[in-house]
Amino acid sequence: MSIDILALIKEYWPVLLMFSGLIFSCWTYIKDICIRLWRFFIVEVHITDRRSVSGLRRYLCKNFEFTFSEPYYFSRIKLFNNNKTSYPLVRHLPVKGFLRYGWRIIYIDNNVCYSWIEPDVKIYFLRYSFHYRHFLDQANNWSINDKDSRFMVKKICGTRYDNTIISSISNNKTDNHSFIEKIHFKESMILDGKESDYNINLRSSYELYQTNKQTESIIDEISMFIEYEDWYKSKGIKWQRGYVLTSKPGGGKTSFVRYIGVRFGLPVYSFDLGSMTNNNMIDEWATATTNSPCIILFEDFDAVFNKRENITNTLAQTPGVTFDCILQCIDGINSNDGVILFITTNKPECLDYALSDTNQEMSSRPGRIDRYIELSDPTEQQKTNIATIILEDCSDKIDVPKFINTELLPKSSSMSIAQFQEMCTKIALDYKWNKSLTEN
Repeated sequence: MSIDILALIKEYWPVLLMFSGLIFSCWTYIKDICIRLWRFFIVEVHITDRRSVSGLRRYLCKNFEFTFSEPYYFSRIKLFNNNKTSYPLVRHLPVKGFLRYGWRIIYIDNNVCYSWIEPDVKIYFLRYSFHYRHFLDQANNWSINDKDSRFMVKKICGTRYDNTIISSISNNKTDNHSFIEKIHFKESMILDGKESDYNINLRSSYELYQTNKQTESIIDEISMFIEYEDWYKSKGIKWQRGYVLTSKPGGGKTSFVRYIGVRFGLPVYSFDLGSMTNNNMIDEWATATTNSPCIILFEDFDAVFNKRENITNTLAQTPGVTFDCILQCIDGINSNDGVILFITTNKPECLDYALSDTNQEMSSRPGRIDRYIELSDPTEQQKTNIATIILEDCSDKIDVPKFINTELLPKSSSMSIAQFQEMCTKIALDYKWNKSLTEN
């Protein structure tokens, strides 16, 4: 028996029309009832705090399994550890999908999994299968216990020049190795063995020759600065520090800043001031300070400013960031809690008095820049430490201590750290190359 649908519609269209009108007129109430039913059965946990998001993602990746309906996300990364290159396999969280913990299922909406600006995770689960405090506590615990997970280096560029050029600069100068370390190790799961088998090699050139009294004093200050946050705030003292580092080219200023980031597990934001406008500066400064405690680096300040004049304004039609805007960011009305600012320069005489007085170690304006540090030339002991580490593979051919004292040190009296390190590196690589030719 066939049913004539068209005939039914013609016969009952007044009823259908009345029913449709009823639904339309009551749609707001129907939608509200549906939402209430959804919220009665389904719990939504929405976390946007940067550190908690990182901790939650790592907890989920370590403890939850993919369901059969979701694709698996894998990749291999290249790591150098203990003088060997390895390629561990890592598993990633899905952008969206279902995860399983025993018989219990959750749905994760991880749209901006790799964003450092607006971290965001949403979790949905059946009421009474979990308690929302479970996820909040785990996110907090993992972010607190994982002290080294925050280190990265990010290049911050402005919009004064052509976007293609800026993109190229950013891609070339960003510390991509650190970015990979952050993504894969801290928010993914190592599948080939344990994480302890793949300790990330973050050796800085500063660790090669050890610090001197100047830099050790900064390290001690920053250590106390981070540890005594509550003390600073209880006394009404700004919880921020500023340093000017100066030396001749190749003196290790930037390497030292990276070393501080590695040692204390702090993100480093390197600002390309020459490419920035005032709006860029204000926006990017605000973004960086939301991830405090952090390090903000103004590298080669003298290449952009001579006293208060932005000398790059002759290179672009758009006016560059002004000195007053920088001062407002460093020491304005907004809170800069947890910010450690480093300004490096090869020409300290180009610095304005509002930042630092080059005639004394203590700044002329504490609160903006607290100390002025002139990094001295490396001592013989520091050079010996560099050469001993770099030339350790050559010990079967040469007497390394004697070679250092008789050959290297006499030639390097006027060399910077970078120049001396390059000389040692060339000797070591020549030795390894000749050795490989002999063996083959």
